[in-house]
Amino acid sequence: MVLMADRPARIKHPEFVTVLRFAVVGAAGTIVDLLLLALLTTHTSLPMWVANMVSYSSGIILNYQLNRHWTFRQGACEGVGRKFLQFSTISLAGMVLNTLILSGFEPVFARLGIGDWNCLPAKVTATGIVFFWNYVLNRLWTFRDGNPA
Repeated sequence: MVLMADRPARIKHPEFVTVLRFAVVGAAGTIVDLLLLALLTTHTSLPMWVANMVSYSSGIILNYQLNRHWTFRQGACEGVGRKFLQFSTISLAGMVLNTLILSGFEPVFARLGIGDWNCLPAKVTATGIVFFWNYVLNRLWTFRDGNPA
């Protein structure tokens, strides 16, 4: 008799796997984004919103490539330019949303006395909210014809 506990767990919902992969890719892009934001805000005289746009844009490029090849398995070059434009449009709208949320939460965290790093918890909050925006719109528009995990 084989017990259920003896069997390896398998995820039977490909959409869940796709969301999980999207999250892993997003985490990689977020790490790059956060590190670059921290570097730019502590070692340059760039305003926080400019530093955020530069760091966020670097994540867009990384995330598009990883999502195209791994998350949605679209290896063919067909429509790459169009899909990158769609992905970038969603991501840039997400960047505006991210920047607005960041700008709203940064003063809140500054009042908590975190010091020079008060933009990072605000950034994490904004990133969590914008994750859902990016996934839903990219799944329905950019990669709708992809083969999810």
